[in-house]
Amino acid sequence: MYRLKDVLTPSTGRRNRLTRLLDRVADEQNMLEIVRSQLPPREAAHCIGASVKGTTLVILADSASWASRLRFHTNNLVEGLHHVEQFAKVEKAIVQTNATAARSLGPI
Repeated sequence: MYRLKDVLTPSTGRRNRLTRLLDRVADEQNMLEIVRSQLPPREAAHCIGASVKGTTLVILADSASWASRLRFHTNNLVEGLHHVEQFAKVEKAIVQTNATAARSLGPI
Protein backbone atom coordinates (compact mmCIF):
# COMPACT_ATOMS: atom_id res chain seq x y z
CA MET A 1 0.00 0.00 0.00
CA TYR A 2 1.34 3.44 -0.91
CA ARG A 3 0.96 6.58 1.15
CA LEU A 4 -0.61 9.57 -0.62
CA LYS A 5 2.66 11.49 -0.29
CA ASP A 6 4.49 8.67 -2.11
CA VAL A 7 1.94 8.65 -4.91
CA LEU A 8 2.04 12.40 -5.49
CA THR A 9 5.78 12.98 -5.08
CA PRO A 10 7.97 12.37 -8.14
CA SER A 11 10.81 9.98 -7.39
CA THR A 12 14.26 10.84 -8.76
CA GLY A 13 13.10 12.67 -11.85
CA ARG A 14 10.57 10.06 -12.94
CA ARG A 15 6.91 10.81 -13.39
CA ASN A 16 4.97 10.29 -10.20
CA ARG A 17 2.73 7.28 -9.70
CA LEU A 18 -0.46 9.32 -10.03
CA THR A 19 0.58 10.60 -13.46
CA ARG A 20 1.41 7.08 -14.60
CA LEU A 21 -1.92 5.82 -13.29
CA LEU A 22 -3.83 8.60 -15.07
CA ASP A 23 -1.95 7.84 -18.31
CA ARG A 24 -2.90 4.18 -17.99
CA VAL A 25 -6.57 5.06 -17.42
CA ALA A 26 -6.52 7.30 -20.51
CA ASP A 27 -4.93 4.50 -22.59
CA GLU A 28 -7.55 2.00 -21.45
CA GLN A 29 -10.37 4.47 -22.16
CA ASN A 30 -8.97 4.98 -25.66
CA MET A 31 -8.79 1.21 -26.15
CA LEU A 32 -12.40 0.86 -25.03
CA GLU A 33 -13.57 3.49 -27.52
CA ILE A 34 -11.75 1.73 -30.35
CA VAL A 35 -13.32 -1.62 -29.42
CA ARG A 36 -16.78 -0.05 -29.14
CA SER A 37 -16.39 1.51 -32.59
CA GLN A 38 -16.10 -2.00 -34.07
CA LEU A 39 -19.27 -3.31 -32.39
CA PRO A 40 -22.95 -2.85 -33.22
CA PRO A 41 -24.39 0.07 -31.17
CA ARG A 42 -26.50 -2.05 -28.81
CA GLU A 43 -23.57 -4.31 -27.91
CA ALA A 44 -21.14 -1.38 -27.72
CA ALA A 45 -23.29 0.25 -25.05
CA HIS A 46 -22.78 -2.78 -22.79
CA CYS A 47 -19.02 -3.06 -23.34
CA ILE A 48 -17.56 -1.35 -20.26
CA GLY A 49 -13.89 -2.25 -20.47
CA ALA A 50 -11.18 -3.50 -22.79
CA SER A 51 -7.53 -4.37 -22.32
CA VAL A 52 -4.87 -6.46 -24.00
CA LYS A 53 -3.11 -9.19 -22.02
CA GLY A 54 -0.37 -10.67 -24.20
CA THR A 55 -2.13 -11.78 -27.38
CA THR A 56 -5.62 -11.77 -25.85
CA LEU A 57 -8.13 -8.94 -25.97
CA VAL A 58 -10.14 -8.97 -22.74
CA ILE A 59 -13.55 -7.35 -23.08
CA LEU A 60 -15.60 -6.51 -20.01
CA ALA A 61 -19.41 -6.60 -20.27
CA ASP A 62 -21.89 -5.14 -17.81
CA SER A 63 -23.89 -8.38 -17.45
CA ALA A 64 -23.72 -12.08 -18.28
CA SER A 65 -26.44 -11.80 -20.92
CA TRP A 66 -24.60 -9.04 -22.77
CA ALA A 67 -21.33 -10.94 -22.40
CA SER A 68 -22.98 -13.81 -24.29
CA ARG A 69 -24.05 -11.47 -27.06
CA LEU A 70 -20.61 -9.89 -27.25
CA ARG A 71 -18.98 -13.32 -27.60
CA PHE A 72 -20.68 -13.72 -30.98
CA HIS A 73 -18.66 -10.74 -32.25
CA THR A 74 -15.19 -11.69 -31.00
CA ASN A 75 -13.84 -13.22 -34.24
CA ASN A 76 -14.93 -10.27 -36.37
CA LEU A 77 -13.67 -7.90 -33.70
CA VAL A 78 -10.17 -9.40 -33.70
CA GLU A 79 -10.04 -9.22 -37.51
CA GLY A 80 -11.34 -5.65 -37.55
CA LEU A 81 -8.82 -4.44 -34.98
CA HIS A 82 -5.67 -5.87 -36.58
CA HIS A 83 -5.06 -2.59 -38.44
CA VAL A 84 -4.86 -0.69 -35.12
CA GLU A 85 -1.36 -0.64 -33.62
CA GLN A 86 -2.51 -1.39 -30.04
CA PHE A 87 -4.29 -4.53 -31.24
CA ALA A 88 -1.88 -5.75 -33.94
CA LYS A 89 -0.67 -8.73 -31.87
CA VAL A 90 -4.12 -9.78 -30.66
CA GLU A 91 -4.96 -13.35 -31.70
CA LYS A 92 -8.15 -13.92 -29.74
CA ALA A 93 -10.72 -12.13 -27.63
CA ILE A 94 -12.48 -13.21 -24.48
CA VAL A 95 -15.48 -11.59 -22.82
CA GLN A 96 -15.91 -11.39 -19.06
CA THR A 97 -18.45 -9.82 -16.74
CA ASN A 98 -17.64 -7.53 -13.83
CA ALA A 99 -17.82 -10.45 -11.38
CA THR A 100 -15.61 -12.70 -13.53
CA ALA A 101 -13.01 -9.98 -13.98
CA ALA A 102 -12.94 -9.20 -10.26
CA ARG A 103 -12.30 -12.86 -9.41
CA SER A 104 -9.50 -13.16 -11.99
CA LEU A 105 -7.72 -10.12 -10.54
CA GLY A 106 -7.52 -11.67 -7.10
CA PRO A 107 -7.33 -9.76 -3.83
CA ILE A 108 -6.39 -6.10 -3.88
